[in-house]
Amino acid sequence: MNPTKVVPVAVIALLCVFATGVALAADKVEAIGALTNGPDAVRAAVVEKGYRVALADGKVAAELWPAKDVAAGDTAAAGGDPGAALYPVLATGKFAGVIALPNGGQDFRGQKIAAGTYTLRYCLLPSDGNHMGVAPNRDFFLLVPVDSDTTPAAVITYPRLVKLIAKAAATNHPAAFQLVAPGTTSPSVATNEQKQTIFTFELSIGGKKTPVGMIVVGTAEQ
Repeated sequence: MNPTKVVPVAVIALLCVFATGVALAADKVEAIGALTNGPDAVRAAVVEKGYRVALADGKVAAELWPAKDVAAGDTAAAGGDPGAALYPVLATGKFAGVIALPNGGQDFRGQKIAAGTYTLRYCLLPSDGNHMGVAPNRDFFLLVPVDSDTTPAAVITYPRLVKLIAKAAATNHPAAFQLVAPGTTSPSVATNEQKQTIFTFELSIGGKKTPVGMIVVGTAEQ
């Protein structure tokens, strides 16, 4: 009969510390201070305190300052089908906030986005042959370099918006972050089955706090 092996207490303690460290390594949302980059009008149009999405490896995925309030829009009046929108109270061209990407990033198509600060403009993806089937839904935030978007109160028409947002990815195709159904709590960060990192935050739309889900890390399903 083999004698019972005794595991040293020090080894057990080390294993417990290691296990605890692994359990604590997770994506998280942190509160941060005021936006300091960009035109005065843009900084005045966003909330005083923002959010930082920090990944499990310690890398900052994004920092976000939602707009103080977005006037409730009319997707149908803007040329879209409200039945196809996750957020039908928004309309194309509306300013929704500011996002900073201190380490750069990728949009839902996998396009590289340079490190920097960008405004977010809502867009319902056109239902034409160039866009059909490229994403599960048609709601997006399009990124505009903050210094190119100096009037947040303005609603930018789609043709002009496309010209502005192409600068974010330095290509002919705009940089876009896909919107999805929000999580059950706000603010929060979660990873879905496609290994996409979804950040849920509250956006005031027409004076009503509305949870919004946005993919900050991850590309479209292939």
